[in-house]
Amino acid sequence: TLELVDKVGVDRISQEAEWLARKLMHGLRERGYLIHSPHGAHFCGAIINFAPGPDSRHKTLIDVESQLRTVKVSFATRPPGIRLSPHAFNTTTEIERVLDVL
Repeated sequence: TLELVDKVGVDRISQEAEWLARKLMHGLRERGYLIHSPHGAHFCGAIINFAPGPDSRHKTLIDVESQLRTVKVSFATRPPGIRLSPHAFNTTTEIERVLDVL
């Protein structure tokens, strides 16, 4: 694993994870979910905390958890919402699968 990380590079791995997280965050916002992670121009990262909003398809955290389980997505319930943490080994197809169920 260390050889792979060294070959790909920590910066590249971090960039890919953040790109996937931003894709997820954008898709969640488009679907009416509230983002509780402090992302912005000066803060980045691959951890997204979100919760249902007034315009989201699912209205409770329990409903969201149930949907994520149906597609076997790993998540953690962390107040005030649900935490998803894309990593560089995830794919855009996996992010889209999450967004499709939500």
